Amino acid sequence: MPDLPPSRNSGRHVLLALGWYSHKYHRGVAAHAKTAGWSLDAAMTHIWQDYLLREPSELSRYYDGIICCHTGDPQISEFVRQTGLPAVDLSAQESNVELPRVLMNNEAVGRLAAEEFLRRGFRHLTYCCLDHHNWAAIERYNGFSNAIMNAGCNCPLLAWSQHCRRSDILNRNELYRWLAERLSELPKPLGVMAHNDDFAAIALDVCLQTGLLVPEQVAVIGCDNDELVCEFAKIPLSSVDANMVEQARQGAELLDRLMDGEPPPAASIRIEPKGVVIRQSSDILAITNLPVALALRYIWSNYTNPMLSVPDVAEACGLSTRGLSKLFRQALSRTVADEIRRQRLRAALQYLEQSSFNIGDIAAKCGFASGKHLRQTLKRETGKSPRKYRSKTVVAGKRNLWQQGKA
Repeated sequence: MPDLPPSRNSGRHVLLALGWYSHKYHRGVAAHAKTAGWSLDAAMTHIWQDYLLREPSELSRYYDGIICCHTGDPQISEFVRQTGLPAVDLSAQESNVELPRVLMNNEAVGRLAAEEFLRRGFRHLTYCCLDHHNWAAIERYNGFSNAIMNAGCNCPLLAWSQHCRRSDILNRNELYRWLAERLSELPKPLGVMAHNDDFAAIALDVCLQTGLLVPEQVAVIGCDNDELVCEFAKIPLSSVDANMVEQARQGAELLDRLMDGEPPPAASIRIEPKGVVIRQSSDILAITNLPVALALRYIWSNYTNPMLSVPDVAEACGLSTRGLSKLFRQALSRTVADEIRRQRLRAALQYLEQSSFNIGDIAAKCGFASGKHLRQTLKRETGKSPRKYRSKTVVAGKRNLWQQGKA
């Protein structure tokens, strides 16, 4: 059984009681703890059962407050209640204990994923989750499906919990078989939002095992932007950054106010998501012609190579140059060469807006033959030199900050 803090004389002692561990929650609370001079006990995030063996009155002599994420576990919620300590909950799962809460804006999370798919031209979309009773999964589905239906599209729900016995919900073999059948029968190209990154990684595995191309036939977006999942998935996974670190940090700030004797807020505090982080699993336009989708994927992955040519793209797609050019024009009303230039210029403009690299370095990073080539392309497309484009962007950025009261 873990030792408790020796005293409360050297600043506040706070217990981090996560029934579901998240390194982002841990990081957000720890960031505030460092600033506020807390002593943060995070041992319960890994061995919480040992703490439940303690007498709650004993714990209340050592801690000043608790940050929890009880995830509906009655043991944890009852444990928090019996301590009588100020507490903040990061979960909205139903509980017999009513606590002040700081939560993600899950409906906004779902809406952002929907808007990203719609912006890329997807009209066949679905939402998949493990358990449709989970509060976050429900809220994210509501935000996603409402945005999809407002755009005139349907949004079927693929919830494994609706198709299995409760005891079989973690049966991986049955889950894979069921999800493979559902994804295979839906029309393509298909956009899939998963309720979190772990389930999105499962959807990716199912697609690969079934022979569905990601993202050309099935594009996938997860939620929470857990880099340990997204960056190391078999295909790097796009995800909505729900701003969990900030959620936990603001939860810790709220706990400090409660420990100072302030009354709890009348309603839960909701934290807005940061946006969609695009990786390979959804970095595609919704193109019904598979060779054109494959060509786009090849261009987007290789435009930084200055030697990339139209015949290279055609060969990668298994078509003749003439055949690909005809299909490309029919689908996108532009040529393959236009698309290569378009991607190079898009990347160059981002570098000009967001970095201090010189024009030669930017040209090399974006696949232009030289700085002169980039200057000519930029002048032709925007009417500005790199210097003028960059200076105008900087001025516009400062003006926006001033208008927001931030400059």
